[in-house]
Amino acid sequence: PVLIDFEDASGAGGGSSTMLTTKGMVFDWSVLSPSKPVFVPQGAAGGGGIEMLFCGWCEANNGTSLYAADGSLFDLTSFRFGSLNLSGNPSIPYNGTVTGYLAGGGTVSQNFSLALGTSDLISFDGSWTGLVSVDIVVATLADGHQPFDAFGIDNVAVNVVPIPAAVWLFGSGLGLLGWLRHRKTA
Repeated sequence: PVLIDFEDASGAGGGSSTMLTTKGMVFDWSVLSPSKPVFVPQGAAGGGGIEMLFCGWCEANNGTSLYAADGSLFDLTSFRFGSLNLSGNPSIPYNGTVTGYLAGGGTVSQNFSLALGTSDLISFDGSWTGLVSVDIVVATLADGHQPFDAFGIDNVAVNVVPIPAAVWLFGSGLGLLGWLRHRKTA
């Protein structure tokens, strides 16, 4: 299992950056999030323990796509979702959807909701295996939102599923058989 805690990403994001690669996984917010996230060090003032933060009041939706840098399949186990209530608003919930794209086609999806100023572990069952990519999209706050409200993710737990060596051996064996057959008929 791989736990991505963004501690190595402090200072990344923002500006013109559209993605972050860490621990073999890519977080790409270029399509899902008009606003760029910021990465705050663990325990930083205002971070609330969540290190990858998105603007909670900027656009209608914000989020990130997640996929393996080398194209491997992966399983999503959990991530911590949190929101900051820096403006003193009442606990208006953030609503989000996680969509996983399966290798062979099809999707899995899970909705979640979290009150402003809280955090929780979002866990996934055994159907979240053999994924090509995952989209995490959060609707920004509706009425009553104020600047400085933010939401974010942290401690993303994935299992990368490496392509087995047997697949490569099987493919090369088929190629050899084809070459031998071609040679025999020539």
